Amino acid sequence: DSRATLLLFARLFALAAAAQHVYLDYKDDNKDDKDDDKEEDKEEDDDAKRERGRLVGVLRRGAAQPETRSAMDAAMHAFLRNASLVLGAFGILPLGGGATTTASRRGTPCRPSFFPSPPELGSPFPAWRAYFGVPPLEAMLEDPTLAAVVEGWGDRAAEDPTTVPPPAPARPSLVDLPHSYTDLHTQVSSRATTDHPAVCLVCNEVLSAEGGGACTKHAATCGAGAGIFFLLQDCSLLLVHGQRACYFASLYVDVYGERHGQFRGRPLFLDRQRMQVVHKMWADHAVATAVVQSRFASRHIIVNGFY
Repeated sequence: DSRATLLLFARLFALAAAAQHVYLDYKDDNKDDKDDDKEEDKEEDDDAKRERGRLVGVLRRGAAQPETRSAMDAAMHAFLRNASLVLGAFGILPLGGGATTTASRRGTPCRPSFFPSPPELGSPFPAWRAYFGVPPLEAMLEDPTLAAVVEGWGDRAAEDPTTVPPPAPARPSLVDLPHSYTDLHTQVSSRATTDHPAVCLVCNEVLSAEGGGACTKHAATCGAGAGIFFLLQDCSLLLVHGQRACYFASLYVDVYGERHGQFRGRPLFLDRQRMQVVHKMWADHAVATAVVQSRFASRHIIVNGFY
Protein backbone atom coordinates (compact mmCIF):
# COMPACT_ATOMS: atom_id res chain seq x y z
CA ASP A 1 0.00 0.00 0.00
CA SER A 2 0.97 3.68 -0.05
CA ARG A 3 2.25 3.70 3.52
CA ALA A 4 4.47 0.65 2.99
CA THR A 5 5.86 2.12 -0.23
CA LEU A 6 6.69 5.42 1.45
CA LEU A 7 8.38 3.64 4.35
CA LEU A 8 10.47 1.59 1.93
CA PHE A 9 11.62 4.71 0.11
CA ALA A 10 12.41 6.39 3.43
CA ARG A 11 14.65 3.48 4.41
CA LEU A 12 16.29 3.34 0.99
CA PHE A 13 17.13 7.01 0.72
CA ALA A 14 18.18 7.32 4.37
CA LEU A 15 20.61 4.50 3.67
CA ALA A 16 21.73 6.34 0.52
CA ALA A 17 22.51 9.45 2.60
CA ALA A 18 24.73 7.39 4.90
CA ALA A 19 26.35 5.55 1.97
CA GLN A 20 27.15 8.83 0.23
CA HIS A 21 29.03 10.14 3.24
CA VAL A 22 30.98 6.92 3.89
CA TYR A 23 31.80 6.27 0.23
CA LEU A 24 33.37 9.70 -0.24
CA ASP A 25 35.48 9.27 2.91
CA TYR A 26 36.47 5.76 1.80
CA LYS A 27 37.50 7.00 -1.63
CA ASP A 28 39.61 9.81 -0.14
CA ASP A 29 41.30 7.44 2.31
CA ASN A 30 42.10 4.96 -0.43
CA LYS A 31 43.53 7.72 -2.60
CA ASP A 32 45.83 8.87 0.20
CA ASP A 33 46.94 5.36 1.15
CA LYS A 34 47.22 3.92 -2.37
CA ASP A 35 51.03 3.96 -2.48
CA ASP A 36 51.38 2.58 1.06
CA ASP A 37 49.13 -0.39 0.32
CA LYS A 38 50.72 -1.54 -2.95
CA GLU A 39 52.86 -4.23 -1.35
CA GLU A 40 49.99 -5.51 0.82
CA ASP A 41 47.67 -5.69 -2.19
CA LYS A 42 50.10 -7.95 -4.00
CA GLU A 43 49.63 -10.59 -1.32
CA GLU A 44 45.84 -10.21 -1.26
CA ASP A 45 43.84 -12.48 -3.57
CA ASP A 46 41.18 -11.13 -5.94
CA ASP A 47 38.24 -12.34 -3.84
CA ALA A 48 39.58 -10.59 -0.74
CA LYS A 49 40.08 -7.38 -2.69
CA ARG A 50 36.52 -7.45 -3.97
CA GLU A 51 35.15 -8.19 -0.52
CA ARG A 52 37.17 -5.38 1.06
CA GLY A 53 35.97 -2.88 -1.53
CA ARG A 54 32.29 -3.83 -1.59
CA LEU A 55 30.15 -0.91 -0.54
CA VAL A 56 28.13 -3.01 1.89
CA GLY A 57 31.37 -4.04 3.58
CA VAL A 58 32.52 -0.43 3.72
CA LEU A 59 29.24 0.57 5.37
CA ARG A 60 29.44 -2.25 7.89
CA ARG A 61 32.95 -1.30 8.90
CA GLY A 62 31.93 2.35 9.12
CA ALA A 63 28.96 1.50 11.34
CA ALA A 64 31.34 -0.20 13.79
CA GLN A 65 33.45 2.97 14.21
CA PRO A 66 31.85 5.48 16.62
CA GLU A 67 32.97 8.61 14.78
CA THR A 68 31.92 7.36 11.36
CA ARG A 69 28.67 5.96 12.74
CA SER A 70 27.83 9.33 14.23
CA ALA A 71 28.37 11.01 10.86
CA MET A 72 26.21 8.37 9.12
CA ASP A 73 23.41 8.89 11.65
CA ALA A 74 23.66 12.66 11.13
CA ALA A 75 23.31 12.21 7.36
CA MET A 76 20.22 10.00 7.78
CA HIS A 77 18.80 12.39 10.37
CA ALA A 78 19.09 15.34 7.98
CA PHE A 79 17.45 13.39 5.15
CA LEU A 80 14.46 12.17 7.19
CA ARG A 81 13.85 15.62 8.63
CA ASN A 82 13.99 17.27 5.20
CA ALA A 83 11.84 14.52 3.68
CA SER A 84 9.10 15.21 6.22
CA LEU A 85 9.10 18.90 5.24
CA VAL A 86 8.88 18.15 1.52
CA LEU A 87 6.17 15.52 1.95
CA GLY A 88 4.32 17.82 4.32
CA ALA A 89 4.43 20.67 1.82
CA PHE A 90 2.63 18.44 -0.67
CA GLY A 91 0.06 17.34 1.91
CA ILE A 92 1.27 13.73 1.97
CA LEU A 93 2.37 14.04 5.60
CA PRO A 94 1.14 16.34 8.34
CA LEU A 95 3.66 19.05 9.13
CA GLY A 96 5.09 19.07 12.65
CA GLY A 97 6.58 21.87 14.68
CA GLY A 98 3.76 24.31 13.95
CA ALA A 99 4.54 24.47 10.23
CA THR A 100 1.73 24.71 7.71
CA THR A 101 1.33 24.04 4.02
CA THR A 102 0.38 26.68 1.51
CA ALA A 103 -2.88 24.85 0.91
CA SER A 104 -3.79 24.76 4.60
CA ARG A 105 -2.97 28.47 5.03
CA ARG A 106 -5.39 29.25 2.20
CA GLY A 107 -8.07 27.08 3.72
CA THR A 108 -7.79 24.41 1.03
CA PRO A 109 -8.11 20.89 2.47
CA CYS A 110 -5.02 18.79 1.93
CA ARG A 111 -5.09 15.15 0.91
CA PRO A 112 -5.84 12.85 3.84
CA SER A 113 -2.66 11.57 5.44
CA PHE A 114 -2.07 7.98 6.51
CA PHE A 115 0.64 9.11 8.96
CA PRO A 116 0.35 10.68 12.41
CA SER A 117 1.96 14.05 13.02
CA PRO A 118 5.78 13.88 12.76
CA PRO A 119 8.16 14.85 15.57
CA GLU A 120 9.13 18.45 16.23
CA LEU A 121 11.72 19.72 13.75
CA GLY A 122 14.43 19.83 16.42
CA SER A 123 13.83 16.26 17.60
CA PRO A 124 16.83 13.88 17.77
CA PHE A 125 17.54 11.17 15.22
CA PRO A 126 15.90 8.25 17.14
CA ALA A 127 12.54 10.05 17.04
CA TRP A 128 12.71 10.47 13.25
CA ARG A 129 13.93 6.92 12.74
CA ALA A 130 11.00 5.58 14.77
CA TYR A 131 8.51 7.80 12.93
CA PHE A 132 9.55 6.55 9.49
CA GLY A 133 10.12 2.99 10.71
CA VAL A 134 13.79 3.00 9.70
CA PRO A 135 15.54 0.06 11.38
CA PRO A 136 19.12 0.20 12.71
CA LEU A 137 21.79 0.48 10.05
CA GLU A 138 23.09 -3.04 10.71
CA ALA A 139 19.64 -4.50 10.12
CA MET A 140 19.23 -2.65 6.82
CA LEU A 141 22.58 -3.94 5.58
CA GLU A 142 21.46 -7.51 6.38
CA ASP A 143 18.35 -7.09 4.21
CA PRO A 144 19.13 -8.87 0.90
CA THR A 145 17.08 -6.42 -1.17
CA LEU A 146 18.67 -3.31 0.30
CA ALA A 147 22.13 -4.90 0.19
CA ALA A 148 21.70 -5.62 -3.52
CA VAL A 149 20.67 -2.03 -4.18
CA VAL A 150 23.69 -0.73 -2.24
CA GLU A 151 26.00 -2.98 -4.26
CA GLY A 152 24.46 -1.54 -7.42
CA TRP A 153 25.34 1.93 -6.18
CA GLY A 154 28.90 0.79 -5.48
CA ASP A 155 29.32 -0.75 -8.94
CA ARG A 156 28.03 2.37 -10.64
CA ALA A 157 30.25 4.64 -8.53
CA ALA A 158 33.28 2.49 -9.37
CA GLU A 159 32.56 2.91 -13.09
CA ASP A 160 31.88 6.65 -12.85
CA PRO A 161 32.86 8.39 -9.58
CA THR A 162 31.12 11.60 -10.69
CA THR A 163 27.77 9.91 -9.99
CA VAL A 164 28.43 10.41 -6.26
CA PRO A 165 28.12 14.16 -5.58
CA PRO A 166 29.51 15.69 -2.39
CA PRO A 167 26.90 15.76 0.37
CA ALA A 168 24.96 18.95 0.92
CA PRO A 169 25.34 20.72 4.27
CA ALA A 170 23.18 19.00 6.88
CA ARG A 171 22.08 22.29 8.39
CA PRO A 172 21.41 25.58 6.60
CA SER A 173 23.82 28.38 7.42
CA LEU A 174 23.75 32.16 7.29
CA VAL A 175 26.33 34.74 6.29
CA ASP A 176 29.28 35.21 8.65
CA LEU A 177 29.03 38.81 9.81
CA PRO A 178 32.07 40.80 10.99
CA HIS A 179 32.51 41.22 14.73
CA SER A 180 32.39 45.01 14.56
CA TYR A 181 29.40 46.95 13.24
CA THR A 182 31.81 49.57 11.91
CA ASP A 183 33.50 46.93 9.73
CA LEU A 184 30.11 45.72 8.48
CA HIS A 185 29.06 49.28 7.67
CA THR A 186 32.25 49.85 5.68
CA GLN A 187 31.91 46.60 3.74
CA VAL A 188 28.25 47.04 2.86
CA SER A 189 28.49 50.75 2.05
CA SER A 190 31.20 50.01 -0.50
CA ARG A 191 28.85 47.61 -2.32
CA ALA A 192 25.58 49.50 -1.94
CA THR A 193 23.94 51.62 -4.63
CA THR A 194 21.36 53.08 -2.25
CA ASP A 195 21.42 55.18 0.91
CA HIS A 196 19.43 52.56 2.84
CA PRO A 197 20.91 49.14 2.03
CA ALA A 198 19.79 45.76 3.36
CA VAL A 199 21.99 42.66 3.41
CA CYS A 200 20.44 39.24 2.79
CA LEU A 201 21.87 36.99 5.50
CA VAL A 202 21.22 33.92 3.34
CA CYS A 203 23.21 34.84 0.22
CA ASN A 204 24.97 38.11 1.20
CA GLU A 205 23.36 40.15 -1.60
CA VAL A 206 22.97 43.87 -0.93
CA LEU A 207 19.51 45.27 -1.74
CA SER A 208 17.59 48.50 -1.39
CA ALA A 209 15.51 49.03 1.75
CA GLU A 210 13.94 52.29 0.59
CA GLY A 211 10.42 50.95 0.22
CA GLY A 212 10.33 49.42 -3.26
CA GLY A 213 9.71 45.83 -2.19
CA ALA A 214 13.20 44.62 -3.20
CA CYS A 215 13.63 42.45 -0.08
CA THR A 216 10.20 40.85 -0.52
CA LYS A 217 10.94 39.99 -4.15
CA HIS A 218 14.38 38.67 -3.27
CA ALA A 219 13.05 36.46 -0.47
CA ALA A 220 10.60 34.85 -2.92
CA THR A 221 13.48 33.45 -4.98
CA CYS A 222 16.27 33.17 -2.39
CA GLY A 223 14.35 31.61 0.50
CA ALA A 224 11.07 30.37 -1.00
CA GLY A 225 9.28 33.38 0.45
CA ALA A 226 11.21 33.59 3.72
CA GLY A 227 14.11 35.94 4.28
CA ILE A 228 16.35 37.47 6.94
CA PHE A 229 17.89 40.85 6.18
CA PHE A 230 20.12 43.24 8.10
CA LEU A 231 19.02 46.87 7.72
CA LEU A 232 22.31 48.72 7.82
CA GLN A 233 21.14 52.25 8.63
CA ASP A 234 18.69 51.03 11.30
CA CYS A 235 21.13 48.45 12.74
CA SER A 236 18.29 45.95 13.04
CA LEU A 237 17.04 42.75 11.45
CA LEU A 238 14.12 42.44 9.07
CA LEU A 239 12.21 39.14 8.84
CA VAL A 240 10.17 38.57 5.70
CA HIS A 241 7.59 35.91 4.93
CA GLY A 242 5.58 36.35 1.78
CA GLN A 243 4.35 39.94 1.65
CA ARG A 244 4.56 40.38 5.43
CA ALA A 245 7.56 41.57 7.40
CA CYS A 246 8.57 42.52 10.93
CA TYR A 247 11.57 43.92 12.75
CA PHE A 248 13.74 41.74 14.94
CA ALA A 249 16.27 42.55 17.65
CA SER A 250 19.62 43.85 16.41
CA LEU A 251 22.57 41.49 16.27
CA TYR A 252 24.93 44.28 17.33
CA VAL A 253 25.13 45.49 20.92
CA ASP A 254 27.50 47.57 23.04
CA VAL A 255 30.17 46.19 25.36
CA TYR A 256 27.49 45.70 28.03
CA GLY A 257 25.25 43.63 25.76
CA GLU A 258 22.67 46.40 25.37
CA ARG A 259 21.11 47.84 22.24
CA HIS A 260 20.61 51.59 21.90
CA GLY A 261 18.09 53.49 19.83
CA GLN A 262 20.72 56.16 19.26
CA PHE A 263 23.49 53.82 18.23
CA ARG A 264 25.50 56.15 15.98
CA GLY A 265 28.92 56.93 17.37
CA ARG A 266 28.85 53.98 19.76
CA PRO A 267 31.12 50.96 19.21
CA LEU A 268 28.85 47.96 18.62
CA PHE A 269 29.81 44.31 18.41
CA LEU A 270 28.17 41.12 17.17
CA ASP A 271 26.23 39.26 19.85
CA ARG A 272 26.99 35.57 19.23
CA GLN A 273 24.06 34.35 21.31
CA ARG A 274 21.58 36.41 19.32
CA MET A 275 23.19 35.18 16.12
CA GLN A 276 22.65 31.59 17.28
CA VAL A 277 18.98 32.36 17.88
CA VAL A 278 18.65 33.68 14.33
CA HIS A 279 20.55 30.66 12.96
CA LYS A 280 18.14 28.31 14.76
CA MET A 281 15.13 30.26 13.51
CA TRP A 282 16.32 29.88 9.92
CA ALA A 283 17.31 26.23 10.24
CA ASP A 284 14.01 25.33 11.93
CA HIS A 285 11.94 27.11 9.23
CA ALA A 286 10.51 29.33 11.94
CA VAL A 287 10.70 32.70 10.16
CA ALA A 288 7.00 32.56 9.24
CA THR A 289 6.03 31.88 12.86
CA ALA A 290 8.21 34.74 14.12
CA VAL A 291 6.65 37.18 11.63
CA VAL A 292 3.10 36.21 12.59
CA GLN A 293 3.80 36.42 16.33
CA SER A 294 5.56 39.78 16.05
CA ARG A 295 2.84 41.38 13.93
CA PHE A 296 0.15 40.06 16.27
CA ALA A 297 1.79 41.63 19.33
CA SER A 298 3.04 44.88 17.77
CA ARG A 299 1.12 48.15 17.52
CA HIS A 300 3.18 49.22 14.51
CA ILE A 301 2.74 47.02 11.45
CA ILE A 302 4.95 47.22 8.37
CA VAL A 303 2.89 47.71 5.22
CA ASN A 304 2.72 44.50 3.19
CA GLY A 305 5.40 44.41 0.50
CA PHE A 306 7.00 47.69 1.66
CA TYR A 307 10.48 46.28 1.99
